[in-house]
Amino acid sequence: MKKIISLLAAATIALTVSGCAAQTQQQATNAMFDSLQRQCTPISDGPEAQSISVTGTTGIPKVSFRAGLTPKSAQMHVITAGDGPTFTGNQFATFEFEAVDGQTVKSFPASSGGLTNFDGSNPITAALKENQSSEVNLCDALTGVRVGSRIAAIFPLKPATASAKTNSVVLIVDLKNIFLPHATGANQPAASGIPFAVHVESGEPGLTFPSNQAAPADFKEYTSIKGAGEVLKKGDHVKVHYKLFLWDSTHAMIEKSWGNDPYDTYVGSGNITGFSKALLGQTIGSQVVAVLPPSLAYGANPPAGSSIPANATLVFVIDILGKY
Repeated sequence: MKKIISLLAAATIALTVSGCAAQTQQQATNAMFDSLQRQCTPISDGPEAQSISVTGTTGIPKVSFRAGLTPKSAQMHVITAGDGPTFTGNQFATFEFEAVDGQTVKSFPASSGGLTNFDGSNPITAALKENQSSEVNLCDALTGVRVGSRIAAIFPLKPATASAKTNSVVLIVDLKNIFLPHATGANQPAASGIPFAVHVESGEPGLTFPSNQAAPADFKEYTSIKGAGEVLKKGDHVKVHYKLFLWDSTHAMIEKSWGNDPYDTYVGSGNITGFSKALLGQTIGSQVVAVLPPSLAYGANPPAGSSIPANATLVFVIDILGKY
């Protein structure tokens, strides 16, 4: 009996240890996104949304419900729950959707624009933000929804004229991918001889240069924030935010993507060799500061009309937001 109890105890210990094993990549990525604060207001589940039937797992889904379905306020219902990271709002998302008239139960024609084929051929990647639309607000509908989910959302529409009746639109949305709004992870120690990234609550970084120090002759980089996402490899299609500084007597910031859409690029391509070099091997969610000597930047031939002088040393601070 004692031997059996000992064997059971050993098995229990083994199970406990294995349960504490390192996170999978999916779990680590989910945790990174889940740490973000919600920026949009989730729409409540409701009976009208729950009554919407959706069939078909490939191609454009077939949608059915009672004609004239018009809730007093917007509702959403998760039809199929995904297990990816959670959408929190004010970020880019990739999705497919079908739009159906809530009065007639007829799909809007493809000529109305924006509809997708639900086969991966034409997904939409767009910024979904708070207060983007007063009536059909996808940011609110998707907040709290995990990547891989399919939802049904119904929005009441105000009548175009005082005599017209309120109608509605039903959207079936497959959430395929989301991108971080800024680098998210563990702050890392500064590196000697490289400008130091300054972090603020908004996520948009600043940069402090070493005092009385000339630009280095070689490529240098350090990771100022270490994200928990996938490692980037050559050929990956990524979204990043960046700021570009000159390492000269001015230390001027001459270009940035912040305040606009993130920059799309492919790791291992582009006309700035050092920019791609700074991304290779980094993880999604990371922020990297990279110093590019002229040979890895524009050299003697900067873009016409730019503020970059010939043979300039460039400094980029780059937030890696995600990949397609």
